Amino acid sequence: MSRKRLQSKRKLERRTKPRRPDKLHLKKSPRASLKIIIDMPDSRIAKSVRDSIAPETKGGKGFRSETTVSATGARLQIGIVASDIVALRTASNSFLHFVSVGMKGVAAVAPVYSGEQKITSKPPGP
Repeated sequence: MSRKRLQSKRKLERRTKPRRPDKLHLKKSPRASLKIIIDMPDSRIAKSVRDSIAPETKGGKGFRSETTVSATGARLQIGIVASDIVALRTASNSFLHFVSVGMKGVAAVAPVYSGEQKITSKPPGP
């Protein structure tokens, strides 16, 4: 058999030869998951934080983790499924930081909405 024909035959065999199912399965299925449940002081705060971090759950192509966020009553739940433990750690750190920032934002504006603190604007100085 000629060299070119032999190479062509090998390429055809590679294309038609089924892959090992165990290797294919490991690449596509997640291997690490985490559920974080945070009790918030109020159901409105839980919903506000959920709404503020929900856009971050829209992962693009190439992301190694998927995240879901829900609020039931005063309980905020974050579910993370990742392809590996490093991606899980990265996603969990990010979302815990997002929750922390959301809580600080709510704490900053809460007095304004409850009437405890009035916003005063300073007149322009010289």
